[in-house]
Amino acid sequence: MSSGLDSSSVGVLAAQKLSAEQKTLYSYTFTPYDKTIKDARTHTISDESALVSEIARMYPNINTTFLNNEGKNVFEDYGICSNLLEMPYKTGAISNHYEICRESAKEGCKILLTGGYGNKTVSFGNIQHILYQLYLNNDYQKLFQWAYHYAKHMKFNYPKLMYRALRGFHHAKKQQPPSLERFRPANFYLKKSILENYDLQKRFLNDIHNTANGYYMDQRNHHAQLTSPQLLIYLGVFETKFGLNTGLLLRDPTKDIRMLTFCCQLPYTMFACEGIPRRLIRNGFNGLLPDSIIHNWGGHGLLNIDWVSRIQKDWEHIKPNILNILSTTNAYPVSQHICMEHLLKDIESFGTDSITDNKTIVHICAIYNLLYFLQTPKND
Repeated sequence: MSSGLDSSSVGVLAAQKLSAEQKTLYSYTFTPYDKTIKDARTHTISDESALVSEIARMYPNINTTFLNNEGKNVFEDYGICSNLLEMPYKTGAISNHYEICRESAKEGCKILLTGGYGNKTVSFGNIQHILYQLYLNNDYQKLFQWAYHYAKHMKFNYPKLMYRALRGFHHAKKQQPPSLERFRPANFYLKKSILENYDLQKRFLNDIHNTANGYYMDQRNHHAQLTSPQLLIYLGVFETKFGLNTGLLLRDPTKDIRMLTFCCQLPYTMFACEGIPRRLIRNGFNGLLPDSIIHNWGGHGLLNIDWVSRIQKDWEHIKPNILNILSTTNAYPVSQHICMEHLLKDIESFGTDSITDNKTIVHICAIYNLLYFLQTPKND
C-alpha cells in the first residue's frame, strides 16, 4: 500500500470489512533505502511511509510493514525475476514487487490486494488530459473555468498555464491521428534499422495504446488503454508467475472487469470535473482517507526513487557484468541494431553526471535485461 489514491482506497475498504470481522489487514509499502534522496519536482513524495502510517492511525487494524529490498540494486535480482517470469521485463520496481509478494507470503498471507491499475480506472483524472478533451469538444467555457479553478487551488499563474496548455493542445490536435512516419525507437541506443526487421509501425497501428499522441490523452485513447489486451496480458504474467511462486492470490480490484466497465461508461470529463484532478476518487473517499491525501491535488509518490543511486553506489561491480554480456551479443540478430559505440561510451561515463545518469540507465538496463534473458539458459 502506498499513499496514492488507488492502493490506499483498496486498503481502507479492505480494512473496514476486516475490522467488522475483527481481523487484521497486513500492508506492505516500499520505501527508499537512501532517505536523503529527494526529487526536485514540486509536490512529489519521495518517502510515503509517513502518509501510510497516517492511514493506519485511522484504521487501527492495519498492520504496516515497510520494505526497501535490503538496498539491493535492480541488477542483483535480474536472474531471479527473469527466470521466474520467463521473459525480459521493463526495468524498475519489479524486484520490489516480488519482495513484497515474498515477504507477505512468509507472514502467512494468502491474498495480496493491489491497486496498480487504479491510475487508469478509479483514480484516473490528470487535469491536462481532461482539459484537452474540453478543447477537442470546443467547450471553451468549461475549459477556462476549470483551468482557473485548478490554477487557483494550486497557486499557479493562470495566464501562463492557459498559454502553455492551449499551445500544447493546438500542436497535439494537428498531429491527430498520430503519424508513425517519424517513428523512432524509444531506446536511443537502438538504430533505426531495427524497424526494417521488426515492423513496429504495423504493430503499433493495431494497438492504439501505443500511439497516444504526445502527452495528452483524449477519451478514445483512454478507453483503448483501459481495455488494451497487450497491457492486460503483460500485467497478468506478473500476477500469475509471482502468485504461483509465492502461493499468493494476487488481485487488483481496480482492474476488475466491473471497474473497467464502470469507468468506460462514465462521462470522460467526470474524472476531473470542475478542474479537480482525480475528482471521482477524491469525492468517493472524502472522510475515508486523511485530508492530507484527499486535498493534496498535486501530490504523488515516486516508487523506487533511489533506484539509480543504488546502481551508482554499486557501479564498479555492475559494470563488468554489463560489458561481459555485451561482448557476447554477436550471436543474436538484435546486436546488429545496437549502436555499440554510443552505448559503451555512456557506460564508461556513467556516474559522472546525475542528470545524464537518470536518462541513460533506463535504456542501458533495458538492453542488458534483453541480452541477459537471451543468453541465460532457461530451467525446464
